[in-house]
Amino acid sequence: MSNAAKQAVATTVAVPPPIGGWNDSTALDLMPAEDATRLENWFPRTSDVVLRGGFTALSTSAMGSGAAVETLAELRTNAVNKLVAASGGKIYDATGATPAQLATGYSEDRWQTHVFKNLLFACNGTDAPWTYNGSAFDATSGFTGLTITTLIDVTSHAERLFFVEKDSQSFWYGGVGAITGTLTEFNLNTIAQLGGNLNSIGIIASDGGVSSENLVCFFMTSGEVIIYQGSNPGDADAWSKVGSFVIGAPFNRQNSLSVGADLVAMTMDGFVPMAQVLPFGRSRDERSILSDKIRGAVNAAVKKYKGNPHWQIQLYPLGDMLMFNIPVTSTTAEQYVMNTTTGSWCKFTNMNARCWALLSDDLYFGGEDGKVYQADTGTDDAGSAIVANGATAWNYFGDRGRQKQFTAARPNFTADGTVSISTVLNVDFVEKDVAHTVTSYSTGPIWNAVIWDAEIWGGALSGIHDWQSMMNIGYAASFRVEVSTTTLEIHWNSTTYNMIPGGVF
Repeated sequence: MSNAAKQAVATTVAVPPPIGGWNDSTALDLMPAEDATRLENWFPRTSDVVLRGGFTALSTSAMGSGAAVETLAELRTNAVNKLVAASGGKIYDATGATPAQLATGYSEDRWQTHVFKNLLFACNGTDAPWTYNGSAFDATSGFTGLTITTLIDVTSHAERLFFVEKDSQSFWYGGVGAITGTLTEFNLNTIAQLGGNLNSIGIIASDGGVSSENLVCFFMTSGEVIIYQGSNPGDADAWSKVGSFVIGAPFNRQNSLSVGADLVAMTMDGFVPMAQVLPFGRSRDERSILSDKIRGAVNAAVKKYKGNPHWQIQLYPLGDMLMFNIPVTSTTAEQYVMNTTTGSWCKFTNMNARCWALLSDDLYFGGEDGKVYQADTGTDDAGSAIVANGATAWNYFGDRGRQKQFTAARPNFTADGTVSISTVLNVDFVEKDVAHTVTSYSTGPIWNAVIWDAEIWGGALSGIHDWQSMMNIGYAASFRVEVSTTTLEIHWNSTTYNMIPGGVF
């Protein structure tokens, strides 16, 4: 047989889209094919990866003389559904396009809030706490027993309000159903073994409700978490310590959020699901950390930015998202986002949020310019393009010992218009930036999905599957793609490679 007859034949291999999400913990040459080394403004779902939604201004005028919106909170009752904002020393009803001022004269705009008995309670450790019922604003909470301006956190448990006192080891609690009256102190100084002050309180809803069976987590600045169960801290027969555990220390006041029957906390160790790690403390398996798959990025962000305000956890059920706001600078932020169905991660950029909240289950954030913005809506960022960047896991295509001559790659998208993309095919763990020679591809009919001689309806998704010539030689390859759009819905469905197997070296 001649040498020509023995020449290797080109082969085509299709790889799933990176639905496994952003991976920043697995060794590069062991990463699953469905993961990604980079996934910015792409959101991984169960069967595809989609461009994140855009955002648009809810407010037509700026609050607080253009000062940043530092707090957003939803008051949701049977009677009202309001979005409340704090900006420039003022409190606003920000539900509509034109914000309505409720109060002024505050020195701190970062408030901790909680809804109890159809009232929104707020405290910040500097100003007097206030309440709001959707129509009446009360600038004094009506509680006594201590200097109420020192209260820094508020939550409820077993039909009582619980507060944290600043720079102390004490929490204060009210009577059953009480929204005014004398608060009672419970000092943890004989319980806390590692010292530090009480930072915040979180609830693990063991029964999904508000009963005394739920676990109350007291987060100390030392990293110690003290757990109690019961209904009345003043009655030894109705209040008992479950245990004390040590995890990574919290680094901001708003460090936890109840998510289903669990409590997720932001700590120096990463994003921690408390129900899973409390029995083991810091000795637990790292894989029990919610953010384990992106632990390199999380650890770096905590180290660099832990001193910045505006860290926040936000659950967004309509989008299947659990979001962690990462304040990169005083004016910019990123979001590390987990798909709550699959556990896959990605990163959102160019949404410089100070704070987040829901209103009627839709997602909103407070901006640097004194305005509130609705997120996950439309296809542009307040008129600017959404830029998404993704890089697939490094892939040996089943043969680690053989070089391949890569000749072409084909990202397989569906979209509702012409897509412009920039791409690069990297090999052997050398990452190069995307080549910004933008190539535009028009959508076409999907086989067996369009009736012959019938028009494609405007807005319908159509297939994009054009080959791009990409000459490169290596053992492993990673495909990087960037898209930029103000008008399109884009789905990434797979990536196909054309290669010629080479020799073993």
